[in-house]
Amino acid sequence: MNVVWSKKFTKSIKRFFSYCLDNYGETISTKKYQKLSSIINRLSAFPEIGFIDPFLKDENKVCRVVMFEKKYKLVYCIEKETIILVNLLDTYKNPKTLKKYL
Repeated sequence: MNVVWSKKFTKSIKRFFSYCLDNYGETISTKKYQKLSSIINRLSAFPEIGFIDPFLKDENKVCRVVMFEKKYKLVYCIEKETIILVNLLDTYKNPKTLKKYL
């Protein structure tokens, strides 16, 4: 399957890795990037690996979630033969506000 990055996902990834670089350094940021890349590659082979988030099930489209680094949710949607990466969310935020980040 093709994997497409949304604008929100691109912004959230830039913010996340900028934070990592500033606080943890280049080596750890690179490891986190490799881990995220591995998850995205796995998604292209197994698109339904993530779980359906209960706070997203009322949406018109089905969005799934894969946990990343214990406190981040990688939110994606499947449309035909395309996986759309929607956002990378910090789980410390109120889950009821999750829809506003989509």
